[in-house]
Amino acid sequence: MAKTSVSSNKSSAPVAKIIIGVILLASLAGNGFLLWQYQEKESELETANQTIELFKSDPGAAEEASVQEYIDQVGRVYNLPEGETPSVATVEDKELLADQPFFERAENGDVALIYPEAQLAVLYRPSTAQIVNVSSLEIDDNPDALDVQTPEAESSGPLEE
Repeated sequence: MAKTSVSSNKSSAPVAKIIIGVILLASLAGNGFLLWQYQEKESELETANQTIELFKSDPGAAEEASVQEYIDQVGRVYNLPEGETPSVATVEDKELLADQPFFERAENGDVALIYPEAQLAVLYRPSTAQIVNVSSLEIDDNPDALDVQTPEAESSGPLEE
């Protein structure tokens, strides 16, 4: 007669239940995290859609928001004048500004914040969130001394205001 051995699964049953429980718990935690991230992104998308609708209904609001964004970004690292809204100009062609010392290190896409009352100019690079240059302004009383381009005449100019 041959002996047959029968192994008992009684000791492996609790281990299997623990492993299944851990896997189930990890799965629930992972799904909860993914749901939370989905809701965050959905909220961001809703905010973006509201902003787009605002800009469609009021195109000037986009420009104001852009100017305010630059003021906020620069204001975090530099003490800007209060109570004055700056003129904002974007460097379109740095080669045309090469002869001006203030724009010596400018790159295309840099933004100049110009505060005439405070006699301050700040050159800001949004791509790296760095202030490139800061200078005081000397504004001549002669209206022809300050060459400010209007939006209609800026198509070939180096700055976009």
